[in-house]
Parts: sequence; structure tokens; C-alpha cells
Amino acid sequence: MDLQQVLAVWRDWGVFAGFLVSLLAAFAVFYDSSNRGLDATLWKVIVVVTTILVIPSLLFKVTPDMMAGLKNAYEPLSYLGILASVVALIGLIAYLFYARQQSPMDSTAWASRATQQGGYSQQAYNYPTTPAGATPQSGLGATAQPAAEPTTQQTRQSSEPPTDEIRAVNRSGDSSHTVILETNKPPRPLAYLVMRGGPRHGKTYDLRDVTAIGREAKDNEVILEDSHVSGRHAKIRLENGEFYLWDLASANGTFVKDRASGEWKKVEGKWPAPLTDGDNIKFAEQTMSFMHIRDAA
Repeated sequence: MDLQQVLAVWRDWGVFAGFLVSLLAAFAVFYDSSNRGLDATLWKVIVVVTTILVIPSLLFKVTPDMMAGLKNAYEPLSYLGILASVVALIGLIAYLFYARQQSPMDSTAWASRATQQGGYSQQAYNYPTTPAGATPQSGLGATAQPAAEPTTQQTRQSSEPPTDEIRAVNRSGDSSHTVILETNKPPRPLAYLVMRGGPRHGKTYDLRDVTAIGREAKDNEVILEDSHVSGRHAKIRLENGEFYLWDLASANGTFVKDRASGEWKKVEGKWPAPLTDGDNIKFAEQTMSFMHIRDAA
């Protein structure tokens, strides 16, 4: 197929396919990078520019009368549109490889949703027991079997669990079902955000290992009902006893007030800002204070 045949296909239906590819690539990059909290500025520029470059060819197709004065530019603009569609597709594939190499979705963010404020996941597991030599039964005709006697290893004599262990017991209180869930895990430092200004002034939000901040209720622990705040705007993450603030490619930015100059410093996507007790944070137009009590047990 020579260039004239390619041009004929592009003029016939290829322009619609090319524009659709560019548009889908732009949507995929913007949506995925926002959800993953990635700094995808380069890829966003590529897909936006390629989409714009396809538009002249689309206008020639759908509004030929309006573009009549640019007939001499039709062929070069068509080649440019074809090239832009190919680049958009390649850019999308390259972005997906880039995103895969990053840490796109914090697994701790999902785990933290099930973590209680004390810093431990205390979930009770009820493991059925079967006496030695007995055959387990199942089905409608099964009869209940007596529970096996707890072994020394299963039962603790102390009335309280060891200081470095958290134990969960089923609701029946049978210690033979006790399961050790967490060991040697230090308590989480007590930290929280305080709303400054507005109708919710003074409202506090406890921080977890990973705390998401944004406008959407389903995706965030701290919900800011403000149209200037992005759906998933920012997150605060606990690392080695310290809290760090990340901006998740928000539209209107995340800022920390510099104590020396009094200026608001923007938090860049790739570089989290370490937080200290008393820091003022601004999510778009919403201001909050960070409080950190280090000696909490």
C-alpha cells in the first residue's frame, strides 16, 4: 500500500479511527495516572498534542465547506494526523509499561481500611476442630462433633496476652481457637488533621498508615466537599514513624506552609513532603493543620 492509498483510507474512515484512538489514549492516561497517583506529565502532553493534531483532518471530513480555504494544506495535515494517531497509540503503550514499573496502587492503602486505630488487624478466625481418629462429616445429615481438648501450645496460662502479641478469640470464648495475628508490631503514632475555617472548623480526622484525602466519599478517608478538590486529591502515609504528604496529580495542587517564609510550598507528585507537628496544609482551597503526638502508646 503506497502513501496515496493510505491517504485514501484515512480520508474515507481512518480519520475517525485515528481520532478515537487519540481520544481514548488521552482519557486512559489521565484517568489511570490520577487513580494511581503517578506523575505522568510527559505522557499527558503526548496524548493531548496528538489528539489536537488529528482534529484538522476530522474537520476536513465533517465540515469540508468550512475548510475549503485550506485545500492546499489538506494532504500535509492528513499525514500529520496519521502520524499523530500512531504516536498516540505508541504513547499509550509506553505509558502502561511506565505505570507498571512504578508502585501504582498502594496495597497498604487497601489493608489500612481494615486496620483499627490501635494499629492491629484483630480479626477472629473460627477454626473447627475434630477429635483424633474421627472422620469429619459434612452435609445435611452431619452431626456436631465434640471439640478436641486444647493443647498446651494453644492455651496461654496468663490472663492477658504477651505485650508483643495480639490474640483474637472466637465469640464462643473457646481458647482452642485462639490465633496470634500480629507479633512485635509497635503501636501507630497518634496523628490527626484539624479543619481550619469554614463550617467544619475544628473537626478532626485521625490518620492511618495510609490516609486518602479527596472529594469522593468512596475513595477517601478524609472527605472534603469542595469542587476545587479532586476526587482523589492527596494522601498521607506513615513511613518509619514519620508522616509524608503526597499529591495525587490533583488539579489545583497540594501545599504546605513554610514556617520560615510563611509562603505556601507546592507538593510535587514525585516528591512527598515530610510533615511535622503543627504544619498547615492546603488542599486546593481547604486548609487543615497536621498534629502529631509522638509519645502516644
